[in-house]
Amino acid sequence: MLQISTGKFFDDENMRKHDDKFVFYSNVILPINLETVSPLISVEQVESGSVSCYVVSYQLITEVDPIIVKCGNQDFIAQFILAWAFYFDCVAKTQKELVQKICREKKVSTYDQAAAAEISPKTVELGKRISLEEMNAFKCFLDSLMNVNRSCYKSTIAAIKIIDDAKETLSMNFDLGYSTLVYALESLSQKHDGYVPEWNHYDDSIRRKIEPIFNEMEEGHSNSIKESLIEGKQFKLRKRFESFINNNLDEQFFKEYLGENAKTLRRSYLQRCLLNLYQLRSSFVHELKPLDVMLSSPHSPLSDYIVRFGEPYFTFTGINRLARAVIINFLNKNSTNDVETIFWTRETSSVVIAEMCASTWIHNPQSFNENKINKWFTEYINMLNRKNVVEQQKIMNKIKEDFDRYKKPFRSPAIHYYWLYNANHNHSESSWQKFMEKHHIYTGNSFHFFVVIVYLYRKLSFLNNEGEVPADLDDFDTAYSEYNKKRFHKSGLSLSAFTEAALLCAAANNALEKRDLSRFSKYLSLAIEESASNLENSKLISQALKNQEEVDINKYFDVQQSV
Repeated sequence: MLQISTGKFFDDENMRKHDDKFVFYSNVILPINLETVSPLISVEQVESGSVSCYVVSYQLITEVDPIIVKCGNQDFIAQFILAWAFYFDCVAKTQKELVQKICREKKVSTYDQAAAAEISPKTVELGKRISLEEMNAFKCFLDSLMNVNRSCYKSTIAAIKIIDDAKETLSMNFDLGYSTLVYALESLSQKHDGYVPEWNHYDDSIRRKIEPIFNEMEEGHSNSIKESLIEGKQFKLRKRFESFINNNLDEQFFKEYLGENAKTLRRSYLQRCLLNLYQLRSSFVHELKPLDVMLSSPHSPLSDYIVRFGEPYFTFTGINRLARAVIINFLNKNSTNDVETIFWTRETSSVVIAEMCASTWIHNPQSFNENKINKWFTEYINMLNRKNVVEQQKIMNKIKEDFDRYKKPFRSPAIHYYWLYNANHNHSESSWQKFMEKHHIYTGNSFHFFVVIVYLYRKLSFLNNEGEVPADLDDFDTAYSEYNKKRFHKSGLSLSAFTEAALLCAAANNALEKRDLSRFSKYLSLAIEESASNLENSKLISQALKNQEEVDINKYFDVQQSV
């Protein structure tokens, strides 16, 4: 909401402006009050000291909406505080006690590995004074944050949030805080880089071992293997990470004086530090291997790096300073004046997007099309389970009118939905039966068919001119397997646990009739795994499995599925 409140996404006549205030606390002291224009913000320091209190007056901008009057305040507040804490490399929270806790100078609990002041002293320095120059630079940073596109903004805020979390966990879990900082940069690098892998970028030690083998092969074959190696996910992740940092780090980073007895990172050490950094992070995340205890040692907390057995490693201060420099340069490089359109209500945590109950839309033919047939069919089945069906005759009429225009994959779901609804609610009418006869070639050969016959006849069998015919279990297995593959597709069929278990029970009864006890046990075991949430039916199925007897399907359906 911070970027949205610049108003850049809305037309002037559609803007709705809300003036408000909030209070937060930080371990920094400003020389004068801070003012920004876009978004409109005024920061007044009302109490100074080791932890200062700030009152922020701001203008929240939203778009005129017929339902929502005002929302997004909490997002605005959180994002501004994150930007403040990130740029000033400090701690900022809405609770004074939390700032004091994070910035404590000594360990106060046995759970503390070290005080944050011993690991990153500049970040948690109490009463840290901000110069006028730094304050003006913060306003420039805020401008650059507002001027990137929406995707860059959201990625940057997410990365800054992760960095803030790292500061908060620093004293209690150094390994987690350190690795979290790396993850912040890694997540940003995966979304916003143009890295193209090259063989020369591959690990030197491995490259030296296999180059002689490649020299003995045909060039075409060796090039194919090289391409496969450099396209490997882990290699690309690490090289993207390194490339992103290199592309967004300027020479000023290596020239900054950090103070007496503090070592600024040498440019010649950067690549090795990044390699070691990524390996440390990977070892911690994938192998739960603790980081070297010396990285959190207070002997050199102000330095960018330490050297262990000839290898340079970033300190927490170093990786924190690196992340800050990289993100600031990234924003400066990605400024844009492009006009974007956003759905602002989806950009705020204050609005919950909920799916409407099926009873409010299932009767409406204007909302129905071939891509939604499985959704309608599923919800109709759920209504049958709850014994509370909303009238859908207009949908049936639309299926009848549009059927010949449906793409072939949607005709089978449509005809089975049409069949089941009309057989249940229009049984005595002849028009729908004539339609079914005309399009009977689309019945069967899908999981929808088995759903229909179980709901019509309470068994896995169907009626034809020869009488009752048990369904072929091989066909059922094929259809069930195909159903499971596609159930989470955008237009796929996804049935409730109640329905799925019912079909498996019906299939088990067929298997028992044929004395196929292996299939019988398999179907009922699957049914129990699907219906565990329904205690009564789960017991019914378990009893049938134990006694090797049929499941009473009528009794199963008598247990009304919970809404």
